[in-house]
Amino acid sequence: MRKCLLFVLFALLIAGTAYGGEFIYEKTQDVGNRCRGMAIYAEDDAFTGLVPSSDPLHAEWYHAMDQGQGLFDCAMYDWICPVCAPPETVTYTWNWGAGIHDGLVYHSNQDPDCSILVWDHDCNPVDRLITGVDPASAYPTAIDCDAAGYVYMALYIDDASFDQITVFPPRTTWVNHTAAPTTSLETGAFVCEGMCVTQDGSTIYSTNRSAPGTNGWCKKFDGSPTTGYTEDVGFVCSVDGYVRACDVDETNGRVFVCVDGSTPDGIVFVVDATTGAFLDTIITTDVDPYSASPYDIEWDEAGQDLYVQHRYGWYIDKYHWEPYAAVTMSSFEAIAGQEMVDLTWRVESEYENAGFKIIRDDSEIAFVESQGNSETARSYSWVDHDVTAGMTYTYKIRSVSLDGKEEEHFTATATPTAATVPTSYALAQNYPNPFNADTQIEFSLAQAGYTTLKIYNTTGQLVRTLVDGHLDARMHKVRWNGRNSSNEMVASGIYFYRLSSGNFAETKKMSFLR
Repeated sequence: MRKCLLFVLFALLIAGTAYGGEFIYEKTQDVGNRCRGMAIYAEDDAFTGLVPSSDPLHAEWYHAMDQGQGLFDCAMYDWICPVCAPPETVTYTWNWGAGIHDGLVYHSNQDPDCSILVWDHDCNPVDRLITGVDPASAYPTAIDCDAAGYVYMALYIDDASFDQITVFPPRTTWVNHTAAPTTSLETGAFVCEGMCVTQDGSTIYSTNRSAPGTNGWCKKFDGSPTTGYTEDVGFVCSVDGYVRACDVDETNGRVFVCVDGSTPDGIVFVVDATTGAFLDTIITTDVDPYSASPYDIEWDEAGQDLYVQHRYGWYIDKYHWEPYAAVTMSSFEAIAGQEMVDLTWRVESEYENAGFKIIRDDSEIAFVESQGNSETARSYSWVDHDVTAGMTYTYKIRSVSLDGKEEEHFTATATPTAATVPTSYALAQNYPNPFNADTQIEFSLAQAGYTTLKIYNTTGQLVRTLVDGHLDARMHKVRWNGRNSSNEMVASGIYFYRLSSGNFAETKKMSFLR
C-alpha cells in the first residue's frame, strides 16, 4: 500500500516544526510509459489532464500524450487522444519535461536541435522554438512557463560544468521558430534535473541531482525574466539522494522536492518557499526503491492536489492536501448575571489562531488572544460588564487566524438582570472541581473596593493573579484555565485560591487534573 506519512526523517531538520495540514494519498494511476516529466492542465479552476513526456531509453522517437479528464476519476485507464505527432517533418528525440501556458503544452527535446515544441490540448502541433543550444554539448532537463508566457529551460552541460537555466520570450514574439534568450543563470549544479518558476516570474527554484552520499539540493533565485536572477543565499534545501524535480505552491508558500536514491527511497520533501526550512516529509511508496524513483512532481493549485510521477514504476501518485481547521469550536454560551454577561467558549483544537473577536449586536467589543497551537480541548471566557439590566444582547464569536482570516462560529443571546447588593462577603467553591480545562470561581462583595483573587500552589508560591483592582459591590464570576502567569499549563495537583477585599479574606482549595 502506498501511503503518505507525517513522520520525522532527518529529525534535526524538521523536528518541532508546526504544519497546517496533511497530504492524504488518494490513488495511483499506471501511465504505461517510462515518463521523464509531466505538466497539469487546469481549466476553469478544475483539473483536466496530465501530460507526461516519454523516456528516451524505451522508444525510437518521443512524444507528449494527453491523458484527459478521465485520469484519476475512473477505475480503468483510458487514453483520450492518440500519440502526438511531431510538428513538421522533423523527428524529435530525447524529450524532457513539460510546461503549460495559455492552454498549450511546452515540451523540450534534445535531438536534433534542442527545440521547444508547442502542442495544443488536443495534441496538435502549434509551434516550435529552435533555441540555438548545441545538442552535442548540452541537453534540456526541465521546462516551465510563467503567467506572461516566458519559457524557462534548464540545461545539463556536462559533468564538469555548472548547468544553466535559459529564459526565452513569450511565443507571440517568436519569428520563424527563433527568439533570443532574455536572460540566463548558472545554477551551481552539475546536474540540474528540476526547475520551476512562480507565476509572476520573480522566483526560480532549481535542483541539483548529485548522488547518494553527496547531498543534492534545491536552490532559490530571485529576479525577473528580463533583468536576470541572483541566488538567495538564505535558501538551500540539502538532502541525501538524487534530487530530481521541484514545484512551488505559491498559495501556501512551500516548495515540493522529490528525491530518489535516499533512505528510505521515494520521498517528497516539503520546504518553506522563503527559507528552505523543512516542513513535512511524504513517503510516496513502500515498494522496491528502484521502481519508486520519483522523477517529476506537479502541484495543482486549483484542486490542492499533488501529483508524483515515478520514472521506473510507470505510475503517477495523487495526494490531496487537507488543511487543519484553524479553530474547531464546540460550544459558545452567553450566561446572564447581575448587570453582566459571562461569555464562555470551548475549542477542541487551534492552529495558527491569533485570537477571538467578540461581537455584540454587530459591533466588536473585545478581542481575546489565543493561548497558542493545541490539539487538545481548552476553554476561554470573557465578561461583558457594559450592559443594561433587562436588555437582550446578541453575541457572536469569531476566530481570527494569524494571516487575518476570520471565521464566525456561534451566536448566543442573554438578558442581564438588575444587580442586588449582597448583605455579606462570600467566596464559593469553584465549579467544576476537580477540573481539567477550566473552572469558575464565584464571589460576592458587600462593599465596593480594591479586590484581589490569587492562585497559589501547595508551597505558597503565587501561580496566577485573576483579579487585581477595584470592583463593585455585587456578585462576581471569574474563570481560571489552569495556566500560570507565563501562560504555561500548570501541573496536576492541589491549588488554593484566595479572595481579599477590604477586611475580608478567605481561601479555598481546588484540584486540577491534566
